Amino acid sequence: MNKLTVKQQEFLEKIVYFKKNNGYPPTISDLCSMLNVSIGTVQQYFFALEKKGIIKRENNKGRGLKLLVSLPETDGDYINIPVFSEKLNNNENILANENVTGWFRFPKILFKTTTLYALSLKNKIIFFSPQKKYKKADVCLFFNRKKFFSDVLTRGLNSINLGKVLYVLVKTD
Repeated sequence: MNKLTVKQQEFLEKIVYFKKNNGYPPTISDLCSMLNVSIGTVQQYFFALEKKGIIKRENNKGRGLKLLVSLPETDGDYINIPVFSEKLNNNENILANENVTGWFRFPKILFKTTTLYALSLKNKIIFFSPQKKYKKADVCLFFNRKKFFSDVLTRGLNSINLGKVLYVLVKTD
């Protein structure tokens, strides 16, 4: 299964929530109202989730939506990933709470580790897991008191290894 974007994950959670509370899946109109978006936007989410094998829609049925996967049902089955900005309030402790600018919420089953962080840069978000040791083939995230960079070969003398890069999400307009 392909990974979902943050918005696709939120859309899927709305479908699951509606179905759990009502006993049947939402219609396109229900989702438009719940998300305050257009029919076209809901259909784009449907197409994306169908392509990734998450849902299946039956033609000519208003509530012909079937989930092909199951999501965790309790908050304990999710991981909240803190997001840091490249502009830090505390350069001494990079992972300090005052540097957190937001949170991502994902099901734990998508990750092998539960200690994850995300760094929001100008055009990408980098998900990483803290590690003290790394191999030369690993891509790691470093900080050198001026900027962040991800490369095991370009470490400076004063750089701090923040951890192994797990995923890079590129922002598009």
